[in-house]
Amino acid sequence: MSVESILSTELKKRGFLQKGKRSFYLRENDIVALFSFERPTGVLYLQFAIIPLFLPCPGHMTYSFGRRLESLFFDLPTITKGASEEQVQEYCALAMEHIKHEVLPVIHQFSTAASLHAFAKRRSRPFGGKRSKILFCTPQNALKLLVYSSLYLKDYQSAEKAARRFDSSIRRYKYYTPELKEQILRKNDQILSLLDRMDYDAVEAIICCNIKENLSLFGE
Repeated sequence: MSVESILSTELKKRGFLQKGKRSFYLRENDIVALFSFERPTGVLYLQFAIIPLFLPCPGHMTYSFGRRLESLFFDLPTITKGASEEQVQEYCALAMEHIKHEVLPVIHQFSTAASLHAFAKRRSRPFGGKRSKILFCTPQNALKLLVYSSLYLKDYQSAEKAARRFDSSIRRYKYYTPELKEQILRKNDQILSLLDRMDYDAVEAIICCNIKENLSLFGE
């Protein structure tokens, strides 16, 4: 049996639903947790991510808050197309141990806007020791998460402060294309304009639209 078939069975036992051929997701409170198998160079990778539903939907599944398990757990053996049955079984056993004891607790811990808001304020460093980057994100994504979690929690004063910091950070950031930077800044300017006018109904409508669009990625 392949790694994909073994682990997909185990994930389904834990409530995950299949999306396409290689992805499995679980909605919990304000997030979707996602596992996805990748073979970009003939080597198998297992990607883990959390998708906060209230963030702007990019039109595809995003991995802004997560990592490949192989980058976190170095005891996982390399799995290529020619991997032996023994290697496959070893990988699956170790992967499920890490998923059960280290990844699933992260999903449960960060399944609400309040917990993600606290995470964003700590700029992706809520854990101690070698597991400190399970829910990794860049400082820019942490600020974006802080903006939208504050809006979702209706803490508009904090949202405005975070949005101004986010604007400054994005303008200094060198690794986005001009088109993407313009798109991000335009959405952030819209939020700041609504907050300046105290048009909180329009803000809530944006958050509801984000949730609806993100859920539509998973057929919900």
